[in-house]
Amino acid sequence: MKDTTILTMNVKLCKDDFEAFLKYTSRKSKFIWLGAFTIFITLICIKLFKHNKNDSLIFLSIISMFIVLVLWFFLLLLMEKKMIRKQLATFDGNLALQENQSYTINNKGINIKTANSTLHLNWEFISYIKEYGEGFVIHLHRDRFFIIPKKSFKNFKDLENFKRLYKTKCKKQKI
Repeated sequence: MKDTTILTMNVKLCKDDFEAFLKYTSRKSKFIWLGAFTIFITLICIKLFKHNKNDSLIFLSIISMFIVLVLWFFLLLLMEKKMIRKQLATFDGNLALQENQSYTINNKGINIKTANSTLHLNWEFISYIKEYGEGFVIHLHRDRFFIIPKKSFKNFKDLENFKRLYKTKCKKQKI
């Protein structure tokens, strides 16, 4: 198989790109916690209603549980913002995240070149690529990934070529 270059791009991750990635990753856990808490509150309500026939107490219980859910949601939002602020503070000191990277994508995989190193990722070693609002995350395994902001693509055609190539080359697809 030829290793002809499909596309090249230069990636420089800025603080806004990193923040968008952090928001994307925290969103999932926020909804898991909210869902779990909602189920817990619903089970408590069912238990209360099963043994109580007083309509005013049932109504008051529903209102109280709704207020607790809203407060829980806002607590999760505050925790998320605090976590994102904490991780963004590390961005300024992490020069590896801010380094210019040159990506060359071909039929064999993705080459990532920086000032200090070159890395070749064969398609079969990439666990999956996930598209989120502002870009793509290339997952090698749980704690090892690369972020490609969508603005790094020269044009829409390059973006679509990247998606198409990935869909044909990788086993696990999350685009």
